[in-house]
Amino acid sequence: MAQYTSLEALKLYIGKPDTGAHDVVLADLLEAVERAIDGWLGRSMMATDYDETYDGMGGGKIIMRNWPVLSVESVTVNRQPLQPQDAYGRCGYRAENWLLLAEGGARFSRGTRNVRVKYRAGFETPPADIAQAIHQIVATRFKERDWTGYASKSLAGEVISFHSYGVQGGHSLSNGGIPPAALGVLNNYKRVVPA
Repeated sequence: MAQYTSLEALKLYIGKPDTGAHDVVLADLLEAVERAIDGWLGRSMMATDYDETYDGMGGGKIIMRNWPVLSVESVTVNRQPLQPQDAYGRCGYRAENWLLLAEGGARFSRGTRNVRVKYRAGFETPPADIAQAIHQIVATRFKERDWTGYASKSLAGEVISFHSYGVQGGHSLSNGGIPPAALGVLNNYKRVVPA
């Protein structure tokens, strides 16, 4: 089931809004591309509840694995609850996009997996630029199916060359076949903190 965009929006993007002839192929491509994007990004971008442990470093910041942080249910340090801040600068924790901050004298004391955080992170509604990137990738894959295995074709005395993103000399490049514009968007959402 598509989670970042709809089959209808995809069909409008590729210029086939009224035909049902390709629905199964497009739906399969859409689902496969969305799964691949989650894998490539290292996370799902849709809002999800998490229960994670982190190593305390003795300071006041923890970089969360998933973002944006929408809400924090609880934080414990060495199995002791840390209270949320009731006002800016007061003792307690607060979340800010991808950071969990302990302020006003609170700290994440040193330890291995001694900070436990229950929180909700991700996007409640898919970002529009992600939907656009998915449309670009699926449209490329959809068009490629007509020339799979060809580098070029001769038609009426003219040669048409085909380009498959990420493939050069038979070897896949690091972008995994993602069109450059879509890759630029996806890089903004890629997890860079180790899981």
